Amino acid sequence: MEDVRRMARRVAPELAASAPAPAELQQELRAANAILQQLALPWEELFHELEASAGSNVALLSVEPDPQGRQVKISGEAKDLQALFGYMRRLGRSGVLAHVYLAGHAVKDQDPQRPVTFTLAADWTGAS
Repeated sequence: MEDVRRMARRVAPELAASAPAPAELQQELRAANAILQQLALPWEELFHELEASAGSNVALLSVEPDPQGRQVKISGEAKDLQALFGYMRRLGRSGVLAHVYLAGHAVKDQDPQRPVTFTLAADWTGAS
């Protein structure tokens, strides 16, 4: 019985000491919400459209989406300028991207087939 009385008199440890400060908790919540927002973006739709529009004359090398800026940067290689411009037109009509423009390009003169490396930029309409 004495043990029970001793235990009843013990002071429970304070839980608040180990809990994060309100500012830290708010920061963690903001970071978690940002991750959730990015996961909710239509990534599959974007990547599907980029690949489907490429066809056999365009190879994608990199895709750099910027969801906060609602932009996407696309790098690749096209068989020729005609294939590149066709790809740009198809992307612009996709409904996933808007204002597709050529940010840079170069013809590989050393290659006998003279492919064109390119960088495109566009507004990602699904990133809102």
